[in-house]
Amino acid sequence: MRGSRICWRPASALLLLLFVAVNAQAFPSSEAAREPEPTLLEGTVRLVGSEPFARIVLTTDAGRDYYMEDDKARERFSGYIGRRLQVRGVTGERELTLAGTERKVREYFIREVEIED
Repeated sequence: MRGSRICWRPASALLLLLFVAVNAQAFPSSEAAREPEPTLLEGTVRLVGSEPFARIVLTTDAGRDYYMEDDKARERFSGYIGRRLQVRGVTGERELTLAGTERKVREYFIREVEIED
């Protein structure tokens, strides 16, 4: 019985190190997990797509479309369609694969959108 105890000590230490390493990867430090800073964007508000999947987009002067991912974007911005607007929010991007192809495109979005005066 005593011999089996000695065998488990190195294994336990190895398991503990493995557990710590996995958790360090899964939960980054608070500095790495900081919230992104809001970005100021200016452009034209548009409604793109077909019902029932139409979406509100802010198109910048550079031609980049930022899809508004606010739960109430349609309600909040429908009165601004076709108008220029300055907004502030958290921006991001995702890679999409087009249906039926292997072609990938980038979609840009803005969340937590606030209208600037």
